[in-house]
Amino acid sequence: MASKTSLIVSLIVVLVGILSGTLSTQGVEVNATVYIRSDGRIDPPTVPISSLDSITYTFNDDIYDSIVIERDNIVVNGTGHVLQGMGIAGSKGILLTGRNNITISNMKITAFHCGIYLHESTNTRMLENNITGNWDGIYLRSSSNNFIVGNNITANNDDGIGLYRSTNNIIAGNQMVSNNWRGIWLYDASNNNEISGNNIAANKEEDGIWLGNSSYNFIVGNNITANNDDGILIAWSSNYNNIVGNNIANNNYGIYVLDSSENSIYHNNFSTNTKQVHAENSSNLWNSSYPSGGNYWSDHNPPDEDKDKIGDIPYIINENNVDMFPLVYPYGFVSKPDVNEDGTVNIIDIAAVAAAFGSEPGDERWNPMTDMDMNEIVNIIDIASVARDFG
Repeated sequence: MASKTSLIVSLIVVLVGILSGTLSTQGVEVNATVYIRSDGRIDPPTVPISSLDSITYTFNDDIYDSIVIERDNIVVNGTGHVLQGMGIAGSKGILLTGRNNITISNMKITAFHCGIYLHESTNTRMLENNITGNWDGIYLRSSSNNFIVGNNITANNDDGIGLYRSTNNIIAGNQMVSNNWRGIWLYDASNNNEISGNNIAANKEEDGIWLGNSSYNFIVGNNITANNDDGILIAWSSNYNNIVGNNIANNNYGIYVLDSSENSIYHNNFSTNTKQVHAENSSNLWNSSYPSGGNYWSDHNPPDEDKDKIGDIPYIINENNVDMFPLVYPYGFVSKPDVNEDGTVNIIDIAAVAAAFGSEPGDERWNPMTDMDMNEIVNIIDIASVARDFG
C-alpha cells in the first residue's frame, strides 16, 4: 500500500512538472532583465530582439520585462509590440543611465513603476510610443537636450511626463497626456524646456502642467483642458517663463500662480474655467505690446470703440496682474458656419447668430463666434454666411 501511494505521488510530481513546462511555454513568458550591452550584444540572446548592425534593434515579439540600454548611438524600435512589466515598485520599462543619442520608438510600455527613465542622459528621442498604465510615464532626472514627441501617454498613476533638474528638453506633439495624476511636471531647476503642441487633458487629481522652481521655459500652443485642479500651476520661484498661444479651458483654475514673477502670459484663450486665474505673491506680464494684445477671457466682454480688436477695458486679476489689452476674439480664431462645432451646420447655428444679431463687443448678447466676417458687429451678412452652408 505504501509503495502504491509512493507511485501515485511520483506520478503527480511528474505531471505537475510537465504541466508547468507546458504553461511556461504557452503562456506569458517572463524573461530576465534584457540588456543591450555596450559592445552591441543582446543579453540574454534568446529574447525577441534582432539587430543586424548593432545600431538598430527591432522587437520581433512582445517582451515581458525591463530593458537596460548600455550602448550609445542606437535605435530601439518596438514595431508596435508590447513591453510589459509586473507593476513592481521601482521597476523601469526602459532604463538609460549616462547614455547619449538613443531613439526609443513605436512600442506600448505598460505595468512598470516608470515606463521610460533617463538619468544623466542626452539627445534621446522618445517617439510615437503608447505609454499607459504605469506609475510614471516618462521621467527625466538630470537629463538634457532630449525629445519627447508624438507619444500617447495616458492613465499613469502619477505623472505623465516628469522632469527633475532637467534642462533644454522638447516635449511636443504628444497626442494625449491625460488621466494621469498630473500631466507634465517640471521641478527643481528644470529650466529652458519647451512644451508645445500637446493635448493635456482630464488629468484626474492635480494639474495639466506643473512648474515648481523652474524658469525660462516655453509653454506654447498646447490644448490644456478639463484638468481636475489647475490647467497650469506656476509656483515657488518659477520665473521668466513664456506661456503663449495655449487653449486653457474647463479646468478648476486656468492658471494658478504662487510666489513667481516676471512670467510672460499672453495670446492664450481662457475659456469657462471655474476661476480663470489666481495670482498670489506674484507680478507677471499678461499682455504683449499693442496692438498684438493680451489674452482672450470668456468672462470678459469689454467694448471696443475703435474696432482694433482689443477691448477698451483691461482684465484685472489683481493690482500686480493686469491684462491691459484683452482680445475681443479668441486668439487664432477663424470663423466657421458650424458655430457650436458639433459637426454640422443646422438650425442651432442659425439660432446662435440670430440671438446675437445686432450686437457688438460690450453688448450683453455679443458672441464673437457668430461674427463670421470679424467686423465686430453681428448682422445679416453673418446670417447669410451660415445659411449658405446650411445642412
